[in-house]
Amino acid sequence: MMIFALTAEDKVMVHISNASKGHRYVCALCQTPLSVVQGTQNRHHFRHVAGRRAQGGGGETNLHRQAIEHIVATRGIVLNNSSELVFDQVATNVSFHKKVRPDIVGIKDGKHYAIEIRVTHAVSQEKVAIFKELNVNAIEIDLSSWHRACPSFASPAGIAQLLNRYAPHQWLSRQRRFPRLYHTLQQLKHWLFGIAAITPTRPPAPYQFNLDLR
Repeated sequence: MMIFALTAEDKVMVHISNASKGHRYVCALCQTPLSVVQGTQNRHHFRHVAGRRAQGGGGETNLHRQAIEHIVATRGIVLNNSSELVFDQVATNVSFHKKVRPDIVGIKDGKHYAIEIRVTHAVSQEKVAIFKELNVNAIEIDLSSWHRACPSFASPAGIAQLLNRYAPHQWLSRQRRFPRLYHTLQQLKHWLFGIAAITPTRPPAPYQFNLDLR
């Protein structure tokens, strides 16, 4: 159920609670008109105008692919605090120590950032644990709510605004300045409390990632 839309004139995001039937709204994904549904039986929401939704299908795969292509082309993302993270290099099909392969890897000032695009399923806890073990910056961009609202999205229109303004960004892992100290504390926690969660088998060395570009 879609609860956010863009104003047709200036493309400002509006929550359904602030929407008015006298204004025009469009879908942030397919850019087609939306109607405001504010009845008494169902939860208030926006709905695609019959016959105006973008055709062509693609669903999860298409939205996921276009998001990756946009980030690779622009070599950057905008974080939740509106700060822009521009990479020196961007690549796909890259694995860290042959253990984990994110959707995108960006490199900035020698630091590596793993970027995951969420459309239907969140990144698994096992994968997050590997990012933390390897001391890698990892970010998840959540497109799941937009995909559910407009699963027929098949156009690049609106993808930039979606990624840079509306989709939540979550840090899955932050690179630690003192990874060996973190490793020692994790081992101590395990010894004292029997907590084995995210316990690296060895202390990772920062900035020494073995990237397999294939």
